[in-house]
Amino acid sequence: MKAGNFFQRYLLPGFIFQSVIISGGYSTGRELVEFFMSAGPLGGLYGMLATLCIWSLVLALTFEFARIHQAYDYRQFFKGLLGRGWLVFELSYLAVAMLALAVIGAAAGVIFADMTGALKNVGTILMMVGIGILAFYGTALIEKLMSLWSFVLYAAYVTLFVIAFRSLGDGVTLNLQQQIDSTPDWLNALEYAGINIAAAPAILFGIAHIRRRKESLWAGALAGPIAMIPALLFYVVLLSQYPQVLDQEVPLIALLTSLHTPFLALIFKIVIFGTYIETGVALVHSINERIAGFRRERGRDFSHQQRVVCAGVLLVISIYLAAAFGLIDLIGKGYGTLTYVILAVYVLPLLTVGLMQIFRFDDQLGGGGRST
Repeated sequence: MKAGNFFQRYLLPGFIFQSVIISGGYSTGRELVEFFMSAGPLGGLYGMLATLCIWSLVLALTFEFARIHQAYDYRQFFKGLLGRGWLVFELSYLAVAMLALAVIGAAAGVIFADMTGALKNVGTILMMVGIGILAFYGTALIEKLMSLWSFVLYAAYVTLFVIAFRSLGDGVTLNLQQQIDSTPDWLNALEYAGINIAAAPAILFGIAHIRRRKESLWAGALAGPIAMIPALLFYVVLLSQYPQVLDQEVPLIALLTSLHTPFLALIFKIVIFGTYIETGVALVHSINERIAGFRRERGRDFSHQQRVVCAGVLLVISIYLAAAFGLIDLIGKGYGTLTYVILAVYVLPLLTVGLMQIFRFDDQLGGGGRST
């Protein structure tokens, strides 16, 4: 297998998943504090490991179910999984997407204000404009952008980890030693896994390269670690700020301030701001692709201009939510509520109905399940 094919089939889905979830999942550090560090430094690490395992399992089954149904947008996927009940996920996914856009909009406002001293709304609006411009283009450009930016993100988080650990590593070690008896909050780990796994149907356009069962299962299994490694590196160095970091709206800013490296802080904030645009593009693009698929079935096109209009409507609503509620409330209250909806309408059916369909497909191919 050529190196390009290997990357597209085994690694690209994981990098796209990481790109989609990072902005609403851990880019500010607030999410890691809320769902993991609140259980104590060591308990948070165990919770992250549990989340990683859930992601890998659900993504592996999602990719294989999508492959056997040739379902590369979430509408087709859930028509196969839920039948007539697919509309329930549609409404749930739209709610999650709007919440995620609001979270990254609020975070972008905070990061931009910290960089420039401008009002928070300026950063939020600039991010939304960037999303609208990129939404004008199609899958090919977005796929390339997301895979490329994933490498930029990895480089940024590894650099941050190395510099921060050299400077603040003693504080990390001390907090881990003092909190050795901290107990994982498994419920928080489940909630975090559930709300972020809701992004999986948004990346189905990125698995069209997969041809065999082995590829889809390995791609899903690898996607969990690919998405979690930057979060783990970030979490470890955030422990140097424990317990004060528990009350920080954007723990990332507190960490960068403590390092006293203005150039690194500026570069990292620029990278994160770009990531907010990338994640927003993926969410908006998934909804655009769903609408495009619906119109294709009726012999109609979905023009670039119509894609931009759709993106604009979504983004205006998100700007309002970001301004009205703020980052801490959006994460602390919104995520927990929607998690159980996603678990009920996506994860549970996938682990039951979806798994049975996957096994039946395997039987039809005489146990091979290697091609469609």
